[in-house]
Amino acid sequence: MTARAALLLVLAILVALVLWLWQGGDSSQGPATVAAPVTAHGYSATNAVLVQTDDQGQVEYHVTATRIDRATPDSDIALTQPTMDYVSREQDNSRGTWQISAQRGIIPAGTRQIDLTGNVVAHGQPVGQPGEIHLATQQLHVDLDQEVATSDAEVNLDWRGSQLRGRGMHATLNGEKLVMNSDVHGYLAR
Repeated sequence: MTARAALLLVLAILVALVLWLWQGGDSSQGPATVAAPVTAHGYSATNAVLVQTDDQGQVEYHVTATRIDRATPDSDIALTQPTMDYVSREQDNSRGTWQISAQRGIIPAGTRQIDLTGNVVAHGQPVGQPGEIHLATQQLHVDLDQEVATSDAEVNLDWRGSQLRGRGMHATLNGEKLVMNSDVHGYLAR
């Protein structure tokens, strides 16, 4: 056998071996299968927008974020640098508008709530109230079903020349009620 013939024989055996392995090896054991975990896929988006509408198709809130992540369809939604525009509606169709921004946010799975953290700034026009409210804190929880915003952190509030600082807050998004929980300091404009 010449060197050339031996080389061709080795090459043919290698090709046959590669084809046999590629097709699943020993065919008497059936086709080859690869076990892979079955997982539901989530999503990740940059410069993204989430829009929630009510039953009549009117926008309830609009969230923009530099990044939105959801590991699986039933997990929390993580937001990076979210800005939320929210419209509260009263029975007489009057509207209050709010814009809230933060460094991070979480929308818990299956809820109409958002937890915001890191340099949270909110400003808005409550229904039927003159002047804009400006609020700053490090943590804010917004419950859209109850139309309330709460915080356990220090809160700074500026409204129509009045400035208050305190720890903890509970406020209705329509502007009817705002309660600062403790260590309240500041001044009220007349």
